[in-house]
Amino acid sequence: MNKADILLVEDDRNMREALCEMLESAGYAVTTCADGAAALDKANSSTPQLVITDLVMPDKTGVEFIRSLRRGGGALAKVPILVLTGYDGMVVQGAKLAGASKILRKPNDLERLTETVDELLQGSAS
Repeated sequence: MNKADILLVEDDRNMREALCEMLESAGYAVTTCADGAAALDKANSSTPQLVITDLVMPDKTGVEFIRSLRRGGGALAKVPILVLTGYDGMVVQGAKLAGASKILRKPNDLERLTETVDELLQGSAS
């Protein structure tokens, strides 16, 4: 498997580190950011193959971040976006409307996470 470049956006340091470790152990190259504003800068400087984001974060929420990616045009507008969240209802609906590709509830097990990541990456390769 080729190492896919994944941008992981999560404000909770412990969750960010655990997710990063899980993804790296599955063979992915992971760049992390703690908020949507920093993640948007990072995504614009080096287009990831997949974005994984939380929804509730400081500076720029996950929904705002997703909207910015989708409205930015170019390659970033087409990058698959996986949302990992502990929320539901209107927050999740907002992410779907903003352009999230898939939404998974936290916490997540490695197998389910990597299956979803693989699915999204294969879909973006076509």
